[in-house]
Amino acid sequence: DKGNADALCAVADLYATGKPKMSAQGAAIAADPDRALRCYALAANAGQHDAQLKMGLFCREGKGMPKDEAEAYKWFKLAAPKSVTCRSLYLPDLARTLPRDKIDEGERRAAAFKPSAANPLRDTMLSRLRLQAITGSGNSRVALINGRALKAGDEAPIVLMGEQVLVKCISIGDQSATVGLAGSAATQELRIGGN
Repeated sequence: DKGNADALCAVADLYATGKPKMSAQGAAIAADPDRALRCYALAANAGQHDAQLKMGLFCREGKGMPKDEAEAYKWFKLAAPKSVTCRSLYLPDLARTLPRDKIDEGERRAAAFKPSAANPLRDTMLSRLRLQAITGSGNSRVALINGRALKAGDEAPIVLMGEQVLVKCISIGDQSATVGLAGSAATQELRIGGN
């Protein structure tokens, strides 16, 4: 929904620039341009106009992805109704420099755009899960995921991105575990020491 897409865009803004530790209880957030781009893409695809503007900039410049001016035009066109800057600056400037076929392609892509029905914030939470260890063997394996011990088939509440979600451990291998979130069809294979 719109609130989740707005929150995801705000998270992307934090990853884009990073955030220093502000207090003894607070946590610093390291700049992570790749994660910021993924979060912006999810929010933009959910219809969030600020994220659509950012995606237009990334596509126009080829920042973190191949340069695609028709895709940039699409994102600017989608953001323009709610963004004065996009409507009065980015879209007209890009349109002045593009050949007609790229403008037509951007218009076609914008007209075909349908916001995703997925919950982008919940789906992005999978990337915050960390497999810390696996113990046992065969059907007795236990995975330590974000500090919680889970067997295959177990569910446990875990706080991710400030929200408590129910994480399900689907299967556990020798060096990996497959997990999902309640209310989401998305799954992710976690590997010890990273994803």
